[in-house]
Amino acid sequence: MQVKYLIYLSLCYVLGSINTALVLTYIFKQADIRAFGDGNAGATNVFQNVNRFLGAVVFLVDFIKGMLPFYIGHLLFFKGGVIVIGGALTILGHDFPLFFDFKGGTGITSILGGIFYIDRKIDIQILMFFVVSFLIFYFLRAHFFNFSYLEESEAIGFVLAIFLILKNGSIMLKEYFFLSLSFVVFRHKDKVAEMFSGIKSAER
Repeated sequence: MQVKYLIYLSLCYVLGSINTALVLTYIFKQADIRAFGDGNAGATNVFQNVNRFLGAVVFLVDFIKGMLPFYIGHLLFFKGGVIVIGGALTILGHDFPLFFDFKGGTGITSILGGIFYIDRKIDIQILMFFVVSFLIFYFLRAHFFNFSYLEESEAIGFVLAIFLILKNGSIMLKEYFFLSLSFVVFRHKDKVAEMFSGIKSAER
């Protein structure tokens, strides 16, 4: 592999390792976000347990972070496969950050940013579904996986995302999404197992 590709891929991982939730919570609250809520260093935990405005800022920055590997890769005229790996490595860095003891967030927001760069239509559909499902869970006080309302919406939203992306003809989108999703599942395998156990309990 050429040196320029190695530099690009390394920078993608480093970019992902700059965890917005950890940095902003420390700056504004002098605290580690991993000490709050479920210990996840992401926008959802900041929104729920620190500050809603700060959580929205984390969401926006992480969303943009997910787009950057694709933007930079295309500026450098890299091929699709290299850019896909770069995008996925950004998610890997978010989940296992180099600068924070390899204990990061989920990476869902950054994955959405990457999807937005590849296919805005699908991304907007997922985001709209996420908002609607959150409002339904919140106002009906309903739980499906026994998570918080935001986490329930994220889980349901990603089920829809899998369906939409499988139907989509973009190879780049499929490769990026499922490679990134594999990192998320590995990082949060206990929560994923809890989610599936909740589904099985509901079926009984």
